[in-house]
Amino acid sequence: MSVTLRMSAVQLGLVVILPLSWMAQCDQGSNGLVRKNTGESVTIHCRISQQEPEFLNLKRGLDRDVKVLYFHSTKEPTVKESFKYRLKVKGTLTKLDILITNLTVEDTGPYWCTYTAIDVNGTPTEVIGNGSVLLVMEAQQCDVPWWAHGAMRPLFLTCTLASAAVLLIIISVTFTWIVFKIKASYTVVRPRRTNGSDVYEDMRATLQR
Repeated sequence: MSVTLRMSAVQLGLVVILPLSWMAQCDQGSNGLVRKNTGESVTIHCRISQQEPEFLNLKRGLDRDVKVLYFHSTKEPTVKESFKYRLKVKGTLTKLDILITNLTVEDTGPYWCTYTAIDVNGTPTEVIGNGSVLLVMEAQQCDVPWWAHGAMRPLFLTCTLASAAVLLIIISVTFTWIVFKIKASYTVVRPRRTNGSDVYEDMRATLQR
């Protein structure tokens, strides 16, 4: 029984992971995960075939609280201020291609193709159409310094070790010189002691003369 449950868990994991992996590798501007770098462009293909909608809202965020684009077949599109001059549309209401250029980090998030239809009673109904994507902006890689390249790394390490050795020698010599100067400053030249008896004999010899 435990083996069966374990196999079921593995199969369920594969069912979930494999489609996500495929979507992460494929970048066609359709349903799934889209990875982009700063400055690049992305195209969102909004589609609906179930019913005839009244208008389309391209929304961003998990709660779909940011309205990026309002598109009506008979009215001028309304674009959010931060997307102006960066957003272009092409096609019809039910088959609309939305191009966003010059992407920034702030553009990261899920984008929803939200269609609104009006029934015979005048009640609006919101439907999520095909083409919703999760846009992920890749972090920019830092430039590799010249000394970190494979060809220059051994030379850089050699120069670093040589510089460290020279610095250590300079410190040792300086320390030795300072110790020598300190010892020399404490050295006192002692005066020569004269024997008292010798002086007395010299004086007596002088008086006898």
